[in-house]
Amino acid sequence: MADSLKIKVNIDFNHLNSELAKLKNKVQSTDITIGSKNLNDSMKSISKNSKEAAKGFDLFNTSIVNAISKFSQWYLIGKLISGTFRLIASGVNDIYLLDKAMTNISYTMDLTEQQFEG
Repeated sequence: MADSLKIKVNIDFNHLNSELAKLKNKVQSTDITIGSKNLNDSMKSISKNSKEAAKGFDLFNTSIVNAISKFSQWYLIGKLISGTFRLIASGVNDIYLLDKAMTNISYTMDLTEQQFEG
């Protein structure tokens, strides 16, 4: 037994053509300038934001350079001060060692203070 199915399709080409014409008119009448205006506004906003970001980066860069410069200055000043104190301490230590050595020489040679100075 063979089952058969018969389908009858009626296409109304006049109605289809009229709907196609309406769609075509809508597409042609769509205002493309609205999209381009929004795009223009977006580009202006991006340009403005990038300029502000560049200013912020310049400020950051200037701040970093300033901080490094001040750090270097204080480092050098600290180095000079600590070096001066080290030299003074070394000089005092050398004087102490010289006095100790001269005292040992005077004891070793059995000299009085006047004989040692003279």
